Amino acid sequence: MEELKKDQIKTVPVNLSTVLFSYTTPSDYEMSRTVLVNTDFGEYVIIRGSHCSCYDFDDSVWHGTKYNREELIKLAPIWEKDYSIDEQELGSFILKYFSENQ
Repeated sequence: MEELKKDQIKTVPVNLSTVLFSYTTPSDYEMSRTVLVNTDFGEYVIIRGSHCSCYDFDDSVWHGTKYNREELIKLAPIWEKDYSIDEQELGSFILKYFSENQ
């Protein structure tokens, strides 16, 4: 697991062929978005951002963390039991994705 610097996040290849999972919380005063990207190098990046109603996602501060397959599989059950819906959805997706894509 490796935290990405702000300039590294901008180089993550986010497009239709690399995004495995994306979740945006329901519209409210504050919203957050979680995106799981397959970098095609045996590494995965989770990018997270949030904003309040005065701003949009374009004004968000994004955080990224790079994981390998084993790290994601180990963390997924923990996230699946998390208090936040985006973490629960991410954990469930990872468990299903890797069980179907051995």
